[in-house]
Amino acid sequence: MARFFLQYHFQTLAVMANKKQLKSRQLPAWKFNLSDGSMRLRDLIKNVDGINMYNGLDMIIEVNADSEEEAVTLSKNHCETVLNLITLCTVTFCHPGRLINTIRFGQKNLPTLRYYVYPFDQKENYGSPVLIDESTFAKIHEAYYGQRDIESQRRLMRALTWLRKGINEEDTVDEFTSYWIGLEVLRCRLRRWLKKSGSKKDPGEWDGLKHVFEKELNYPDFENIKCARNGLLHGFRELSPDFVNEINGYVEPARRALIASAALVLGLEPKILRSIVSKDVRRALRQWHVIEGDIEGLPDDFDGLVSIYPRVELERSDQKSYEYDDEEGKLKVKGGYNLRMDMPNATWYPKAAEQWGGKDAGVDQGALSVEKNEQQ
Repeated sequence: MARFFLQYHFQTLAVMANKKQLKSRQLPAWKFNLSDGSMRLRDLIKNVDGINMYNGLDMIIEVNADSEEEAVTLSKNHCETVLNLITLCTVTFCHPGRLINTIRFGQKNLPTLRYYVYPFDQKENYGSPVLIDESTFAKIHEAYYGQRDIESQRRLMRALTWLRKGINEEDTVDEFTSYWIGLEVLRCRLRRWLKKSGSKKDPGEWDGLKHVFEKELNYPDFENIKCARNGLLHGFRELSPDFVNEINGYVEPARRALIASAALVLGLEPKILRSIVSKDVRRALRQWHVIEGDIEGLPDDFDGLVSIYPRVELERSDQKSYEYDDEEGKLKVKGGYNLRMDMPNATWYPKAAEQWGGKDAGVDQGALSVEKNEQQ
């Protein structure tokens, strides 16, 4: 048996430090006592152009294990639990933890450090951070670990994993499916809760979920959502544009219902339930640019076109610059890049450009301009 320390990094917009603490780098740290060790959680900060910026969450976990493989398994379980509870508290995307290093302390010899380097991962998460309310998180954490029914605890964690997966999804249908699976994981517990609350003497299989939609959320169309669920999961409705559009209208109610269901099973007080159910989802900015213009010298027959189909490549990207506006409390990011069109005997005349992106990142505005490089 050896003692292991493992460090993980999480990509998320959920943060622990407020803006004042971020600026001064006086970062709070939360310590958790585990059955087999300890855990510390804090913000990961990077300094760019003299500006302190959030860069996710950093976790260090201590566990006792016979091997590094066992230590990683144990620590990942603790990671997932904390991430799921943070997601419930903030309704903010949280990617799975990335292992950064392990330190092994044995009874003999010096400790062994194993460090993991990821040289090809350059992802950046743009979006407004969401502060983790310490009081709310503490009550959720206490309620989860205070569950006397182990089966309820397991179902809660599985349902919250589906909540987190749904928030991380880019596809509407996959997002709805994730939330609905989470609801079905808790369905039997909601039925039992409804019976214990005295709201219904002998509730049916779906009555607990129906209560959440209709009574907790004041959403009257539970039967329509359930019907769409049947058509989607059992495959007897075509995944047509109209059906996808219908499902899109059910995504937010399903997410809020899953949050409310978890809160009810946890036994959270109504004030906290209302607080977390009312939160808007927060995701990292999914951004792309769309450039349009006439193209000269393009063959109009199929075989001729596909043989030399135009390809536009990102040739060079300028270093980004960052500016923090103390008065507005906002970060401004600027950058640029060169595009090169690869197609013989053709000329492209760009005349319009748009910046597209997800609406859930909390980004106020963006601007895009295109200039022709005469040397290209």
